[in-house]
Amino acid sequence: MRIINLVFLVVISITLGSCKKDVGDCFKSTGKITSEWREAGKIKNIILHNNINLTLVPSDSTGIEISAGKNLLSKITSELKGDTLELSNTNSCNWVRDFSKEINAKVYVNNFCRLDYRSTGDVNCNDTIYSDSLIVNVYEGSGSINILSVTPLLKSAIHYGTADIKISGYTHLSQVYSAGWGLIDNRNMISTFVYVKSLSTNDIYVNATETLSASIIGIGNIYYKGNPINISVDNQGSGKLLKIED
Repeated sequence: MRIINLVFLVVISITLGSCKKDVGDCFKSTGKITSEWREAGKIKNIILHNNINLTLVPSDSTGIEISAGKNLLSKITSELKGDTLELSNTNSCNWVRDFSKEINAKVYVNNFCRLDYRSTGDVNCNDTIYSDSLIVNVYEGSGSINILSVTPLLKSAIHYGTADIKISGYTHLSQVYSAGWGLIDNRNMISTFVYVKSLSTNDIYVNATETLSASIIGIGNIYYKGNPINISVDNQGSGKLLKIED
């Protein structure tokens, strides 16, 4: 029995020692909401993780403003590799804290081109994003993405997760893909050419003026605005291609 107790104590000691850093985070309060400015070079791409809300701010200069509890700021990382910024909340035990005290990141961008979303936060912009192209990928997560964009090429895709995508503005070519559970609502993204593929249980909304090509493999419907001259549909699922009446 003594040996068993000794082994138990050793295991507990090792566990607590290895988790000391994480345990410290668990007993750390959020602290007063504080803003911190971080210098950054050129930012064209963003990878968003965890429970961080992101606001894109079109600007001639670039930089990052993080607003969060003072005690959490040091572990909200903003790592820039080349022109790709990766935002993460590396604090432990976030579930024990006050969810009303959000983590917000304002990122000042010029010619922003790509968002890879792996988050539960929301993404917005405070003005129109002008860029050579715009790619929005949802790989996991459950927040909402709402962007106003003017770009020659738009790609919006939900690969996995329940996050929603809503993009408005103007583009020449729009490519849309969904295999997740979230809604893609691009009905206010006026596009000359639209190519859309749905493997989703949710619906997709698009807007085409000249050409609309749709592939439906899932049960979700594809709704479209506009009066495209050329319409083609490959329907292998139970979803339908439906026009939104004005």
